[in-house]
Amino acid sequence: MSVKKEYKKFFVLSILSIFMISIFAGFVSAADSSGFIEGIKGVFGPISNALFGTDGATGSAGRGMVFEAFLFALMIVAVVYAALSRVPLMQDNSFALWTVSIACSVLGTRFMLQNNWLAVVMIPQGVLAISLTVLIPFLVYFWFVELSLKGERYKTVRRICWAVYAVVWTFVWFDQSGRIAGNLEWLYPTSVIVSIAMLFLDGTMQKLFNTMEADRFEEGRKSKALMAYKSELASIKEIYEDDPTNYTGMYVGGGKGKPHGIVAYSADMMFLQKEMRKAM
Repeated sequence: MSVKKEYKKFFVLSILSIFMISIFAGFVSAADSSGFIEGIKGVFGPISNALFGTDGATGSAGRGMVFEAFLFALMIVAVVYAALSRVPLMQDNSFALWTVSIACSVLGTRFMLQNNWLAVVMIPQGVLAISLTVLIPFLVYFWFVELSLKGERYKTVRRICWAVYAVVWTFVWFDQSGRIAGNLEWLYPTSVIVSIAMLFLDGTMQKLFNTMEADRFEEGRKSKALMAYKSELASIKEIYEDDPTNYTGMYVGGGKGKPHGIVAYSADMMFLQKEMRKAM
């Protein structure tokens, strides 16, 4: 089995494992049975302690991060495996590849727990989760308004959509004021300000999208032109190799009208290469 197939198999198993753990966690939460939870802890507690030293972790928070430790270990295994699978010395040795990946994962997670660093490492994960949770609804709405309703004829409709979005956020802000835990209430006025800004920046955004579309079209045109020139270069080369002496120039500004043979061929080649450089 190739490393690429093993790599795909590993990630499929990892995804299935996370999926099953999520279902299991939901089942445990729904069951709300302290006896059942204690039984699970009794089974997995010694395993996590043997692997990661959770009982000896610094602070009560570190000792309680059994599930988090397993997830971080899985992440480290995935990254180390992906990196080592590109190393010639490792990629053909499955035993060494898996041994080093798992050892790095276990030792790294154990070190973080023992020094109470796991909670610190979780902060970027939380930032990522919050950012995605906040941005995804806005990006979906942005895609619907600015891309699905693209064009001058939908200009008024787009502005109405952004105005409605700002009004809805304002009502939600006033309704939920004082109910948001922590310091996250700033998200509401920020969303209102961004919605109003989009209302006035609609024309700028449409110009940007039109420019991007024109650039894509131009890149496609250049790519097609280059492919055509390369095909012509190959064609005249084949014609010249079949009969070098009687080769006749084919391009005005190139070898057409020049003496047959190498002179006409060289002129045609130089002409096509010059045109290719213009198309780039």
